[in-house]
Amino acid sequence: MLTGSALRWEDRSGPWKEGWKNLHVGEPPKISARFRVEGKPGHTTVSRSWSAAASLEDFPSTAQHHGEKRTDLAGIGWDGPLDLFRPLLSYNELGMIGARPSALFDTLTAVLGMEPLDTALKTLAAARLERERVDKQVKKELKQRILPSLAAISGERAARACSLLGKRVWDLDALVKLGTARVPGREALSELASIRAPDEERVLEAVEGLQDACSEFSELKGTDIEEAQRLVEILTKALGHHQGHHGERCPVCGIGVLDAEWRVTTESQVKQFRDKASRFRQVKHRLERAVDAARGLVVAPPIPESTAVETASVRDLWRLWSDLPDHPSEMSDHLLGLYGDLSGEVTRVVALAKDTYSRQEEEWSSVLPIVMAWAERARSAVKSRGAVKQIRKAETALKSVSVSVRAARWEPIESQALQLWEQLRLQSNVELRSVQLAGTRTRRHVDLSVEVDGAEAQALAVASQGEISCLALSLFFPRATLPANPFRFLVIDDPVQSMDPARVDGLARVLGSIAADRQLIVFTHDDRLPESLRRLRIEHTCKQVTRRPGSIVEVREKRDPVIQYFLDARSVVRDSDLPEEVARRVIPGMCRDGLEAACVEAVRSRRLGKGESHGSVNELLGQARTLKQKASLALFDEAGRGGSDISGRITGKWSRRFADAFWDANRGTHRPFGGALRGLINDCQGLAERLRRS
Repeated sequence: MLTGSALRWEDRSGPWKEGWKNLHVGEPPKISARFRVEGKPGHTTVSRSWSAAASLEDFPSTAQHHGEKRTDLAGIGWDGPLDLFRPLLSYNELGMIGARPSALFDTLTAVLGMEPLDTALKTLAAARLERERVDKQVKKELKQRILPSLAAISGERAARACSLLGKRVWDLDALVKLGTARVPGREALSELASIRAPDEERVLEAVEGLQDACSEFSELKGTDIEEAQRLVEILTKALGHHQGHHGERCPVCGIGVLDAEWRVTTESQVKQFRDKASRFRQVKHRLERAVDAARGLVVAPPIPESTAVETASVRDLWRLWSDLPDHPSEMSDHLLGLYGDLSGEVTRVVALAKDTYSRQEEEWSSVLPIVMAWAERARSAVKSRGAVKQIRKAETALKSVSVSVRAARWEPIESQALQLWEQLRLQSNVELRSVQLAGTRTRRHVDLSVEVDGAEAQALAVASQGEISCLALSLFFPRATLPANPFRFLVIDDPVQSMDPARVDGLARVLGSIAADRQLIVFTHDDRLPESLRRLRIEHTCKQVTRRPGSIVEVREKRDPVIQYFLDARSVVRDSDLPEEVARRVIPGMCRDGLEAACVEAVRSRRLGKGESHGSVNELLGQARTLKQKASLALFDEAGRGGSDISGRITGKWSRRFADAFWDANRGTHRPFGGALRGLINDCQGLAERLRRS
């Protein structure tokens, strides 16, 4: 009703969760409870109801303060406190204190008010882990994708990129620039792909021109035309000399005089020879133009060096091609002899450069977007590394503060837990030394350090099931009784099972102290706890829950067993349908049972109060089989006293009629009682009350 779950079935499979409804009532199930809430008039009602086909978790609880609007547990402010201070201790939790270490850790630390610090630590851890995750992902992508992709392609850009990313510190700025920058190797390929061999038609024209000019020039050799041209050249030089040396003798023959007449005659001769040598000059001019055309073909373009394409052969061929002979007649043979090889090598190199350039561009273009996208993520990851360092420092500092605060707040709870263990561990050789909150995150747990006869150990390794239950109670009560807990009630399910009798007494005393300022509800199948509460005179109310046929649950107050015998005897007396002779045989036996119970209670209370063990007391009582022996123990603390001693002690301490009633009850089990039955019941009950207090 309060938590929406049942720990008994929480980790169980379907069949465990299918039998929670009443098998004999057809109407939809419902649980309801009324509470007194401080500051609220009337009652606060909490209930949870289900439809016929619903599962246990299907419907939430409703809650309503008297006179106020109906809401849920959150609406009345109970949902948070129920998580922090859950006032319910199930039997599962008693026996499974070490089954889920982290769950116990969380339950105990929840009440310390560490949520702000825990939340801050979780926030810092989440921020750090996210940055570390991105950084790891970037590194992983670099190793598994980026570098292999770059290594798989050719080109200086890819090699350069690998170099930039292969360092301990990535040069991301240079990497980004590399995406658009001019790369020498790439430019060299582009230039290499653009070189051209001399045009074949021009080469053939130049060769043909050279050959024709050389042929004509050869035909004029040794003719008058060549001689006339030679004389023109000589006389032209003489005329030039005459301009600065008028009237002097001829520097060649030394006889004639270079005067005006000589000049007129010479100029006339020059004109005649020039007209005759005009064809020679034309042929010579054609030869010069053919040579110039040939020289124009051997100018080598700049051939860049490239690591991607071998260029040595084309360089050598172009060097030979450019080494043009001086004589025109040899030039044509030179050009014709080398052009084929040069043209073929240029074509090969250009094609290879274009193919390499295209392939590198295609490969680079395919990987470039991936690399640039990674670079952006990597830049963010690198930037966050500084933040990770700062976050780690903050985490370390905050963890130190958290440990200190948690220890300070845990100390009073631990102290109370140790005190409770001392009360609960009666006759146990396991001494609880400390209860520490240890570990963090997935390794968090509660460290229960104990000593067993002086030797250190872990509690869960050496404790019996009963001692484990005591440990669970020692940890539950300090948390559930904190002043901040708004619930002034506690509900505990069957804490007595597996406990030794001595520890039941310790539990009774602890429950009595806890119940001093809050309502305490304990369910148990074991009569030892009620007996201990009665014997220790701890105020309590005991109710008996009985399941009748048809799933009818009956709850009635369970009285003191001693008193109950006499109440039952009075019920027999009042039963008019019971024959009197039967009543006279039955009632003395009931009275005897009441007296025996009173004697046993007196002996147990006295001897346990002296510090005797439950085992020795039980053994002693087991040996006292008759009412007389039990009365002897109760009256004299020994079992061997005779009837006269018993009668004398009862008569002397209280009254003769109590002694007579004692023996009437003792004999009545063997023969019918002949006196007044109501008087016998009253006297035996009076004696029983005095015996149990003796």
